[in-house]
Amino acid sequence: MISYLYRGRYALLDRLVFSLFTLTYTFLSARIIPKEEYGILMMALSVGAFLNLASQAGVGSAMVKYGAEERMDFGRVLASALVLKLLFASFFSILILSLSPLAAVLLHNDGVLYPLRLLPLLVFATALNNSLRQAMQARQDVRQMFFVDLAALGLLAACYGSLALGGRLQAASLVIIIVSATSVTSALIVGIPWLTRQRLKLSISRQAMLRLLSFGKYSTVSELSTVLYSRIDTVMIGYFLTALAAAAYNAAWVLSYGVNLLLSAISILALPLASKAHSEGKAENLKQIYETTTGVALAFTIPLSILLVLLAHPIIRILYGGRYPEAVVVLRVLAIWWVVKPFGSMAGNIFYGTGRPKVLAAITLGSAVLNIGANFLLIPRFGIAGAAWASIISFSIGILSAYYFMQRWLGVSLAGVVGSARKTPALWLRKRRTGAEI
Repeated sequence: MISYLYRGRYALLDRLVFSLFTLTYTFLSARIIPKEEYGILMMALSVGAFLNLASQAGVGSAMVKYGAEERMDFGRVLASALVLKLLFASFFSILILSLSPLAAVLLHNDGVLYPLRLLPLLVFATALNNSLRQAMQARQDVRQMFFVDLAALGLLAACYGSLALGGRLQAASLVIIIVSATSVTSALIVGIPWLTRQRLKLSISRQAMLRLLSFGKYSTVSELSTVLYSRIDTVMIGYFLTALAAAAYNAAWVLSYGVNLLLSAISILALPLASKAHSEGKAENLKQIYETTTGVALAFTIPLSILLVLLAHPIIRILYGGRYPEAVVVLRVLAIWWVVKPFGSMAGNIFYGTGRPKVLAAITLGSAVLNIGANFLLIPRFGIAGAAWASIISFSIGILSAYYFMQRWLGVSLAGVVGSARKTPALWLRKRRTGAEI
């Protein structure tokens, strides 16, 4: 299993490039554009993240699962999934255009209105980009996913560099336009030639659409709940406090991409693997997948969390040049969460792979409700630090629930997870030095 993960180094490279893509327009924007504009940008992107997942209606996860299981019918699955995504993207684009004036009033900031009205561009761009990337994931062609994200990063870096040097990168709306354009362009440059080589017989099937929606209705709740409990804090900070407070909070939050990079890289490999093991009736393999992937993730997240807790102050000062001193406490709190996050993230692969998105939907929805309630209580009293603690409390409860189901269904043990975590560094070093199979 660890050998499989090692051979999936393109998955890690892909997550690295994808995270660098996201960091380019979040981290660099925090340094370059005015602080209030950065807060507006992150509030708009938080709404955009919700719209992006809502427009997918859980179809992406279903496409990966059924595409991995039914390779001969993959052209039908892909075409049907893309049509569904475009339909939902159209609906939610109309919705945000209609509700953006109300959102600006609730956030006490007219400056957020124009960025919100540009979100449909981001929704359609993300739908196209994700569809092609998920098709590659279903085919386990992670190398091509890497090239899609590498092209997007190169285009984004070129745009950011030219605008920043010219002093023209000052508005949140411009960032949204750039991100949308680079996402579409990279998908077309790499994705279209890849589809041509696949020689797929693309066809739209009502039966396939219904099957995708049937699976997706629960994964939609799960994914939307995940975004809701992970990004609602920014919106609520804007509601209770100011755009400047939202800027300081997100200056720490964007650094979490370092952890998300690793977890999502492992998930790219683990989800198709779990789907295959489930379809073959190999329950013991599912247990091994969960314990190994969680242990591998912990081997990296625990040292990173300790480092960030101890060095949060100099890290924030060096990265932002003293612009966001308030972000130090937020970074320390979020670092605690990264110790427990792998237990939940890796469980998600099992839930999806075994066709149990309904349970995951219930867990994430419960966490989202808890997070909203905790934010209402803690933000007015403790500011952005309260938002961070609200996230930790709600996330941890959800993660413990997910781990309980892993124990009940698969018989996983903490000892098995810890054993994988302890073996991972030594095995990786052995592989690098000798090339021996691990």
